[in-house]
Amino acid sequence: MTKIKAHIIFFDYLPIYINQQENKKKITNENKQIFMNQKSTTTWVTTDNKVIEVIHPLSEKIQLNIQNNKIQAAPFKLQTENSNTPVTVNETDKIIEQNNYTNRHLQIIGSQLFRIETLIHKTSDTKTKPQTSKPLFTPYTIP
Repeated sequence: MTKIKAHIIFFDYLPIYINQQENKKKITNENKQIFMNQKSTTTWVTTDNKVIEVIHPLSEKIQLNIQNNKIQAAPFKLQTENSNTPVTVNETDKIIEQNNYTNRHLQIIGSQLFRIETLIHKTSDTKTKPQTSKPLFTPYTIP
């Protein structure tokens, strides 16, 4: 009130002040529930050596670093047009790359589900006890 240099009646100001304080409490409680200690994105390296940070694996060919070995993983591969030709090592490599991609994708989904389940359990534990608020004032009763 001193910053604005306006005169406000106390009982007009009190509900506004209480509402602001309750909103601050809600915001801090929500921030505690949403705050995560771990980041939800993953850094991916494409076969073109582009570094991209997203939540889910990309829909293009990526490189996985497993035990200091670079492994190729691709979501989609086409087979050769001639179905009469025998299966080559190149064809089986395509299947292995797709399996690598699928395994990594399942691993990411599993870690995300685990993170979400722990957040749900934490929030359900905090909501078990309902909070009671005291009345602002008690009316005077005439004897």
